Amino acid sequence: MSDEHVQRLIRTVLGPLLFTAYVSPVGELIESHCVSYHQFADDTQLLVSRDSSDAAPAIDRLTLCSTAVRLWFLQNGLQLNADKSEVVFLGTTAQLRSSANITTVDVAGSTLHVAPHLKSLGLTIDSNLRFDRHARNVAKACMFHTHALRHVRSLLTDDVAQTVACSIVASRLDYCNALLCDAPAATFDRLQRAQNNLVRVLCQSRGRVDARPLLRSLHWLPVRQRVTYKVILR
Repeated sequence: MSDEHVQRLIRTVLGPLLFTAYVSPVGELIESHCVSYHQFADDTQLLVSRDSSDAAPAIDRLTLCSTAVRLWFLQNGLQLNADKSEVVFLGTTAQLRSSANITTVDVAGSTLHVAPHLKSLGLTIDSNLRFDRHARNVAKACMFHTHALRHVRSLLTDDVAQTVACSIVASRLDYCNALLCDAPAATFDRLQRAQNNLVRVLCQSRGRVDARPLLRSLHWLPVRQRVTYKVILR
């Protein structure tokens, strides 16, 4: 049985909660290398802050830390799939320009290319934290499901149609939307167009009628206001 099969078996037998407890010692190991981290079940993210003038010390810490984590996994019957890992630099345009010559990073024995963006738990994170690529992906998925809803809308009651719209489409607009709080207007515009198309289909409105009255009739907040509402509730 391969290490990957053993890891899958451990996750299956223990379940998410017990698996998280099983790998909890990894947190202390990571912190001992002065590296920050986030864990979600078997997904571990390592974060290091770097000096824009000299990124080498931070990258060295990341390399040593990931190697130690990989060794811990092997000693405890698990496997770290370094080849499936991704590396991204986050910062301002000037900060990213200063590290443009760094194209690869060694992580857990594998050489990974620095990516302009990566996907984490369904959220696409880009180097500038503009979230424009995330908005593009969400809008594309919303348009696909809105188009499917349009074909069957006449066969559904208003309540059922609204339930389908909220669960399949609107939920995508709300997922992790608090991170969009300071996103550029263009990012919100893309998502707002997706919501407008959804509400027109839901209300069976023809053409490109103004979506604002339709949103009010359903008591739906526009995308930007939904973000603000969620931030206030946090």
